[in-house]
Amino acid sequence: METRSKSVRDPKAAVADDDDEDTPVIVHVRKKILDELRLAVKTNSPVSRQTLQALIALDDAEDDEQLVPVDLRNRLKLSAADLDAELKDPRLHAKAYILAEDVFVKNPSKTPEAQRPTAMLASEWKANEEEPLEEAYYGEEGEEEE
Repeated sequence: METRSKSVRDPKAAVADDDDEDTPVIVHVRKKILDELRLAVKTNSPVSRQTLQALIALDDAEDDEQLVPVDLRNRLKLSAADLDAELKDPRLHAKAYILAEDVFVKNPSKTPEAQRPTAMLASEWKANEEEPLEEAYYGEEGEEEE
């Protein structure tokens, strides 16, 4: 089973294969912000939209900041009404990302460890994102990746 690892800026990041609903949909998020959200949810503290935006604002992360993979496949199964409710309620939105981290850790697809995305520093992510879009989508030869 293929594991997709996309950046949040990648428009294909939240698209699962039509023939396999359980394909992992992996993105990286800022660990320190995810930890703050987990604590806020656990202690019933308020969650702000700004904190949620910071979670996925990888360009704003300091170079030595840790980014961790999360698996968003469950969000793709939500109805439009459920997604709308999640986006309107920062607490629900935070819980969705916390669940996504838990799903990644549990590895329900049993993807071999060697094939799974790993945590990385923001500097590593930024270096990978500097790859020209043509190479990211078509490879170095200009051919579409499979």
